Amino acid sequence: MKTRLFYFLNFAFLLLFARSLYAQWSDFGTGANDAIYDFIQLDDDLIAAGRFSTFDGSSNQGLAIWRKDFNDVWVWDELANAGWVYDLEIYDGELYVCGSIGYINSSLPVGCIAKYSKGETNGWSAVGNGGIGGYNFTADVWSMAVYNGKLYAGGTFTSIGGVTARNIAVWDGTIWSQVGGGLQSSLYNGARKLFVYNGELYASGSFTQAGSVQVSGIAKWDESNWSAVVDFGMNGSSVGRVNAFAEYNGSLFAAGNFTTVNGAPSDGIAMYDGNTWFDVSIGVPSGGNITGLGIYKGDLYASGSFGSTGKIMKWDPNTSVWTGFASLTGGSAYALFEYNGSMIAGGTFTTVESTPYFRIASYPKLDPVGLASYQNDDPD
Repeated sequence: MKTRLFYFLNFAFLLLFARSLYAQWSDFGTGANDAIYDFIQLDDDLIAAGRFSTFDGSSNQGLAIWRKDFNDVWVWDELANAGWVYDLEIYDGELYVCGSIGYINSSLPVGCIAKYSKGETNGWSAVGNGGIGGYNFTADVWSMAVYNGKLYAGGTFTSIGGVTARNIAVWDGTIWSQVGGGLQSSLYNGARKLFVYNGELYASGSFTQAGSVQVSGIAKWDESNWSAVVDFGMNGSSVGRVNAFAEYNGSLFAAGNFTTVNGAPSDGIAMYDGNTWFDVSIGVPSGGNITGLGIYKGDLYASGSFGSTGKIMKWDPNTSVWTGFASLTGGSAYALFEYNGSMIAGGTFTTVESTPYFRIASYPKLDPVGLASYQNDDPD
């Protein structure tokens, strides 16, 4: 006869197993005191960008790097005192950073975009002859993308490097140039996100005209001409906004706070198959703002904020339904990035599955582990 101890041990095992399913989220340092917007891998290192001034318990202005120290231990370190950094990109083997950045390390004027050459004594430099201009204190570079061997930068500006360019410009490694007449907007938002899909550059934001073409907050560039993105039908360029793009299984996914796509109701996620846009927001809570998309181990994930809570969701391509993957509080994730076998989430959240993780977390725990012991207290 099976004893009570047998049943108790089996119950305990099952309880521990069930808990382990939800214990795969892990800390990745002590966190940041403000938003994390982007990650990128540079060789073996991971770089985090955001609006933070403290990262992993140390003063850090907008740029943190996960790398080995002199003792061959993996640690978070400050890459530069930069300010608010919104986007990261690798171009021609160098790291480019953009955002609301006046100076690098309080001494190098860069005008909202800078590049970093790893291994050089003075690794930081401005990009071209001077930074951006226009819009007084609202001028920023929001996003970058590499397209056909050149670096494109989008934001809110009227000039860059001394060249007239409205809200988007292209860098060929030597000079800046305007892009087909630019993106026209009556609002100080311009181009918020750039992404390359199917041989064309996509731009999203609050603009209503791309070159001479009337658009509604989204357009595409083929290196010669701007064109509207047919059938998207986002509900108003000043209201609906695309915050993130991702390519998955040959289709383009767009996520944001829009509520219509191609005339159909939407909860902020749409898919483009190269010909037509479709709403693909089944399973997404209504009334939210989708802030991030990412690929991890061949699967597509999205994150958003819904009132006082946030979620990370996983896409099922067989049923075309989003399912809950992780519950967040304090905000949402802006960046979902695969690094060294783990998904790294960064954003404004302060808990994941009710456990305190301050704006950065790893799924599962990152290997190698180079973290010193610490108390899990909010870095504010």
